[in-house]
Amino acid sequence: MAGQYQATGENVWLITGAASGLGASIVEAAVVRGDKVIATARPAFKEKLRIVIDSLPPKDRERIRVLYLDITDTAENTRNIMKTAIGLWGRIDVLVNNAGVAIGGVTEEEGVDAFLKQFQTNVFGVINVTNAILPYMRERRDGTIVIIRAVLLGLVFPVLRNVRLQKQLFTLAEFTQKRVIENPAVGDLRKGMEILVDVVRGERRAVGRAWPSLLFLGAEARDQIRAKSAMWERDLQAWSDVCCDVTNDLFPSNSLLVADIRSTSISDTDYSILEARTSRTILDTADMSNDQTAAQKVWLITGAGSGLGASLAGAVLARGDKVIITGRPGSKEKMQGMVDALPDNERDESRIRLLELDVTDTTENIRLIMKTAVDFWGRIDVLVNNAGIVVPGITEEQGVQGWERQFRTNVFGVINVTNAVLPYMRARRDGNVVILGSRSAWKNDFPGIGPYSASKAAIHSYADTLSAEVGTFNIRVLNLAPAAFRTSGFDPPKPIVDHIDDYDPIRQQMAAIVKERRERSSFGDPRKGMEIVVDVVRGEGRAAGREWSSLLFLGGDALVHIREKMHKWEHDLEAWSDVAQDVTEDK
Repeated sequence: MAGQYQATGENVWLITGAASGLGASIVEAAVVRGDKVIATARPAFKEKLRIVIDSLPPKDRERIRVLYLDITDTAENTRNIMKTAIGLWGRIDVLVNNAGVAIGGVTEEEGVDAFLKQFQTNVFGVINVTNAILPYMRERRDGTIVIIRAVLLGLVFPVLRNVRLQKQLFTLAEFTQKRVIENPAVGDLRKGMEILVDVVRGERRAVGRAWPSLLFLGAEARDQIRAKSAMWERDLQAWSDVCCDVTNDLFPSNSLLVADIRSTSISDTDYSILEARTSRTILDTADMSNDQTAAQKVWLITGAGSGLGASLAGAVLARGDKVIITGRPGSKEKMQGMVDALPDNERDESRIRLLELDVTDTTENIRLIMKTAVDFWGRIDVLVNNAGIVVPGITEEQGVQGWERQFRTNVFGVINVTNAVLPYMRARRDGNVVILGSRSAWKNDFPGIGPYSASKAAIHSYADTLSAEVGTFNIRVLNLAPAAFRTSGFDPPKPIVDHIDDYDPIRQQMAAIVKERRERSSFGDPRKGMEIVVDVVRGEGRAAGREWSSLLFLGGDALVHIREKMHKWEHDLEAWSDVAQDVTEDK
């Protein structure tokens, strides 16, 4: 929604997770304005929800209906419950996806199961409920969807070096607890949710303002978002002379894999003011300097039978390193063909091993395969999480199935493989983990790439957390954000669940975009991009003397789109700062 918006009449709200916390406060804030509310919660929270509603004045309780909803239920059951919800007052004007869970723990210890449980509620559950409501909103050509998210992206915990894992975890937990207890600026739930109601209804403090793409609540949220932007901008500026130089005008446009990362000239942005205005804890940058030695390294690359993985394998071999090339079961012939196609100076088979690996396999099987990999040369110095898939599709048509398929490879597969390698790196107190994300984590505001861009945003966040957890063991994490890549198999969005005619224009739009990209004559050169990665990991060439980057982009388009997202956030932070930071409890 662009531009200013008009105040609404009476709204019907459906709020998930309404039995406590933010959800309960939204219920109260909405009914006080004269709106109607469908308050939902899991059946186990029936009594808690009753207490919330009973605490309201009788005149407000008359405008509340209760439904019991587990957002991790099947799509069919969720649709049936939403049909019941619609029947209560004939429509739902505002859907608030508030229900969520928080599962703490160190990544390596928690394993994929904890991540899956977290995502089933906080991601797939949100999609499930939203998809069940969208048909009714599309039919009326009207509706508002609110998605509650947390801001933890700006905090970098201090990590003590040369201490045992248990001591490190205790220190982090103690720091977090102390920070929460001693922070006097605790947000007032009611104040925050009144702002939300203002925005949805277009009244009071929202009058005359443009609809925000991101609405923060609390000065700390604003400061953390700015802190993250400042860190990204520091890395963009530090590496722009290297990472924009990846284009090759002679690169064939009909290749199976081409990099859409042409160099783009843009003006530099000074983010020093943001960093100066942000109070945060950061790692000592002296400890992050790139002091890697150029000794021979052992690399393991997932999805290395073609594309970026194959280009990286060639670049690694050209430097004299050893490489374990992995691909899905049944792809050994393809991997061998890739090796056979290498130039003579790179095709030293004494430094090459082939290994079949499905990153979506069970944790136990992946551990056994990683043991085999370590046994080849006694160690793995560099793990490159390159394997990934693209599941294009319209969110409502894909259903949760499409999202689960996308995340199974691009997120859970990365975590599973990384966790299987980390014990060997921790034992040696040395290692590098490279995670290939995408600029699509930032350039996600166009249709058809929802599952893919969300998976890459998730994996970038995972990389930041992993870096904070394993830094004390001298394990470096390289968070890589290449511009868009495509293969001959990338197609416009196709429905997995149902074909919805309303989305046909979007399918046509995406088909035109794919056609235009395939016909372009100038693309980024994957080998150039992967040579930069090898420079960074080995600490030589163009990376010599530079600090280790918290985010390494590849291609001018990536730089442009990351900055565009930061500028968009900053615009909303400034536009709503006078309202949205005023949520602290009155003393």
